[in-house]
Amino acid sequence: MPNEYIARNDYIGLSSESKPSPVVDGTTFFEVDTEKFYIYYKGEWYEMGAEPTEPTEPTENNNR
Repeated sequence: MPNEYIARNDYIGLSSESKPSPVVDGTTFFEVDTEKFYIYYKGEWYEMGAEPTEPTEPTENNNR
């Protein structure tokens, strides 16, 4: 059986549009209206460069 190459794609669209599915790992989607960049990996779309969303506990330095 010959080696099979599955190409990833890069998509550009609006945040109101659905991201394509199914796609291969490494596929990207750029939202032109929000300037957010997503990458597809193992069945999920992940926003790149996003800050962690877990709440942090206040510390002495944060209470000024």
